[in-house]
Amino acid sequence: MLELGSYSDRAHEEVGEKVAATKMDALITVGERARAIARTARQGGLAAEAIVNFADATEAARYLQSHIKSGDVVLVKGSQMMRMERIIETLMAEPERASELLVRQEPRWKNR
Repeated sequence: MLELGSYSDRAHEEVGEKVAATKMDALITVGERARAIARTARQGGLAAEAIVNFADATEAARYLQSHIKSGDVVLVKGSQMMRMERIIETLMAEPERASELLVRQEPRWKNR
């Protein structure tokens, strides 16, 4: 949502409002701006212990690997600059197919 410019802050807050309204079990956010999602979700009633924030997608992926279980639904959403495809690759049943199924798998992206 970094691409939204001046609308970015409000868009993050709107996501937090939607999260709170869905009564989901957990919210994992990535990056400083995503803290607004967490804050707004908390204000909307999501329990503080259900919210975790990470500095980058790699940290979030490691956390998810050890916390998700069969049957869980995971929505991954983020700005291109946040490189959220790293989370998906970590969670894929067939990570060897990442270059076929995910965006930004070229060497110049993978090395950033």
